[in-house]
Amino acid sequence: MGIEGVGMSALARLLMAEGVEVTGCDLAPGPRARRLGVPVHPEHDPGHLADEDTLVVPTPVPPDHPEVVEARKRGLRVLRRMELLAHFLAQRPSAGVTGTHGKTTTTGMLAAILLEANLDPWVFLGGELALLPGNARPGRGPRVAEVDESDPLFREVRVSVAVATNLEADHVAPPGERAPNYHESLEALKEAMRGFLSGAKTVVVPAMDPGLLALTEGLPRRLFGPGGRFGRRRWT
Repeated sequence: MGIEGVGMSALARLLMAEGVEVTGCDLAPGPRARRLGVPVHPEHDPGHLADEDTLVVPTPVPPDHPEVVEARKRGLRVLRRMELLAHFLAQRPSAGVTGTHGKTTTTGMLAAILLEANLDPWVFLGGELALLPGNARPGRGPRVAEVDESDPLFREVRVSVAVATNLEADHVAPPGERAPNYHESLEALKEAMRGFLSGAKTVVVPAMDPGLLALTEGLPRRLFGPGGRFGRRRWT
């Protein structure tokens, strides 16, 4: 569902690279969906489900959506976008980049470095990068992904190296309200960030961000920026 979206179209491309047959639907199919070259249905409707065995759902889609309800009724596996990304990243040495600002740029920079080093990276990006080209790149080397902190499920993603660029009160629901792609409060966002970072072998955060420094106290971390020290690391 939502295959035109930058993240969903990237996941579709990476699934296809592994030989998975993919179909899709979107309220407004556009160029990203067309470039995939797969069957794409306009809008959302339970009738789209045919011989598929899995439905991949974007974060904002509620569990009582008719297409999701029908999929569960038929016994299909229903995966949230972040659950599929977590599955991909658990398979090889990986780096996940999150943060309120700069995660797409930072992920793109890491991808460029790994490409220049001839490490054949697998890349998942929340934007378009000419080096890939596009928003995803299949590869047999380390996996690098933008991990969207707006999705509360990001706390369950496990990577070898977790990079947090910053953390602000963004994607937080207004007091007394709830939304599937927002955190209930700033404290809930911080807890989710701590969950994501604490699952990594190495944590990378800015030396000039007191909030992230406090959040990563006691974790195996490396600092970047003014006041930080970041030594060499070999991918294994």
